[in-house]
Amino acid sequence: MTVTCSNGTTFPTFYIASRSAPQVGLLSLVCYDRMMMLDQDFDFSGFVGEDEKDPFISHVVSAIVSQCGFSGGGSITVHGATTIPLDEIKGSTCRKILETLSAGACGIWYCNNSNNLTFLPFGSYDTLVSSDLYSMIKVGLPKGPISRVVAVNSENGEVFDSLGGTSVSSTIRIESIFASSENIEGILSSCRNYELHSFSCDKLLLDGNIEIGGLFTVEENNYTVLSYSLSFSPGGIFASISSPNLNESEFGYLAFAERAAKDAVQSGRVHKNVMISKYEGLTLVGR
Repeated sequence: MTVTCSNGTTFPTFYIASRSAPQVGLLSLVCYDRMMMLDQDFDFSGFVGEDEKDPFISHVVSAIVSQCGFSGGGSITVHGATTIPLDEIKGSTCRKILETLSAGACGIWYCNNSNNLTFLPFGSYDTLVSSDLYSMIKVGLPKGPISRVVAVNSENGEVFDSLGGTSVSSTIRIESIFASSENIEGILSSCRNYELHSFSCDKLLLDGNIEIGGLFTVEENNYTVLSYSLSFSPGGIFASISSPNLNESEFGYLAFAERAAKDAVQSGRVHKNVMISKYEGLTLVGR
């Protein structure tokens, strides 16, 4: 399903995951962009042979772009590394490989409006979000200005610390197989003094396109959009945008499964359906 609006605004191609039976003339669809294709097993046959070597990161990502059907993209810089261990791609899914790389590069992957696999490093933005009509901006605690990166090597437990900061809010903490002195210095150089504001805006009328990583500016304050939802009407395209509140004690990379579990627990707390079990810990129970 491709969405193109009358004002020229385009969005990625979406794929229908489920649909409901029509009620009162309405059909409800659940759709995902091409990132849903990342759950497939990575075909690593082209990277093994008699002389097996750790493959170049760029070659592995290019293979993922091709295997998952993206139009292009996939550029990423992991400071201090040009290859990824062969064991990290054998028997792994495309999503897991990208998560391993993003942990080492301190950023996120997303599908842009041109259906390209896109990496957004922490402290960067890709596009601008424009609107003259929007509701109140609710602002949370900022993260930054960044002055320190601490990384734990997930293979041997070695800790690398750039030093230079004393507060949690000014420190980035990561755990990665790529952790090294060169790695943390590269990350720090790309986001030093960057300040990320958690925020939410319930509704704004879009003047153009919107993407993850878009920069929305209000009264000289910059907000990076890390989540959005859209509604379409005769009056235009309305968006709800936000950047999530950060953990007060640390800012670390959370894998896909960890994020899903954290969201489920938070949802359970909101709806009062969390049970604490002696043997199973925190458990969600139905109502």
